[in-house]
Amino acid sequence: MRLSRGFPIWLPLMILLLSACTSKQEGVPQSEKPTAPSVPSTPTPAPAPEPPSTPTQEQTSATTEDFPLPIMEGLKVSLTMSTTRDNRAGKQLALTGKVDPVRISEFYEAEFRKRGLTIRKTPGDAAHGGEILLLGTSDTVTTGLLVTRDAESGETRAVLSWSEGK
Repeated sequence: MRLSRGFPIWLPLMILLLSACTSKQEGVPQSEKPTAPSVPSTPTPAPAPEPPSTPTQEQTSATTEDFPLPIMEGLKVSLTMSTTRDNRAGKQLALTGKVDPVRISEFYEAEFRKRGLTIRKTPGDAAHGGEILLLGTSDTVTTGLLVTRDAESGETRAVLSWSEGK
């Protein structure tokens, strides 16, 4: 069906519908009107702040001059690491040798006792691939020893740590 002048009848209805949609948008506050998508700008990321209690670690040459415990005869220091966190400073040593794990544990337990530390020990069968854990604590000091032996090579590995409030 056609209106006069050759326009289809649905054309005025379409215009009427479109104008109704437009008039509804005119009552919408400017902030709620849809807008053409804009090209997002790439913001420059701000540098992330460092957490205040992140420990700092420093791997150093294998020196033990300032380590408060002696190195047991037969063990050699393969690595040292210093740490600082909050008001505590610590040092860790990686030790290796062909020494019986039980003897190492007994040696360091005696050293912990000389310093008045409270001892906690988890006995293990380090000679056969297990591990021995020894902890010594006081109000200001925390120290630990973890000993294990490689069953194939027979080499004993230990980690010795000392942490103290500044």
